[in-house]
Formats: sequence, structure tokens, C-alpha cells
Amino acid sequence: MNDQDRVEAWNAAYQDGTPVILTDDFQHEHATRTRSIAWMVSGLAVVKVEGLPGWYLLSRVRAATTDDAEPVSATPPPMTPAHAATLLQAACEWLRDKELDSLGAEHASNLRALADWAAGMGDKP
Repeated sequence: MNDQDRVEAWNAAYQDGTPVILTDDFQHEHATRTRSIAWMVSGLAVVKVEGLPGWYLLSRVRAATTDDAEPVSATPPPMTPAHAATLLQAACEWLRDKELDSLGAEHASNLRALADWAAGMGDKP
């Protein structure tokens, strides 16, 4: 299943506020809730969850069931450097498509430099 199909299937089955289990970068599970429907960002299926800024990869989230054991923590973990780099890359890719010059030359230059830097972070942990 590709990410677009995953978004469509998720949104057909679940709504904003769905109890979910989020798996962090260390494979620990955390009980939380969605705070959005799923959508695509730079080719990635994402959803917002309570307790984390920005969005989280939909592949790291599953709907909670009554069979779920007590999670490690009821509070999602802080954002890891790898997750922050993924979010930054997606935001910078989005920015690249925008008319940055309207922000002024200095801001546009800074944002382009940030986007170029983030593009090079893709294979780093």
C-alpha cells in the first residue's frame, strides 16, 4: 500500500481524536490521540498527535484496541533529532515551491540556505 492509499484508508476508518498507539524511534509504544485527519506532506503520510509538535509519520501510528497492553508511557516522547530532521526536510521542500522573494531578499536567502542544508540531512541519523 502506498502512502496516498494509506491516508485514504486511515481517514475512511478513523477520525480526529482517535486513540492511537505511537511507536517512537526507540520502538517504545505510547498511548495518545490523533488531533487531525491524515494527509500527505512531501510524499509522506502524516498525522498530528497529542503531545508532539508538528506531525508524525502515519507508519508510526496505529489505532489503539482494547487488547493493547499498558503502554510504556501515556505521554509521547520528546522529538528525536531524526524526527526533527524529517520534519525540517518536509517543511523546507514545501518552502522551496513558494515565492520566497516576497519575504525580502535576506529572509529568502536564509530560507533557501536552510532548505539546502536540510536536503543534505536525509541520510544522517
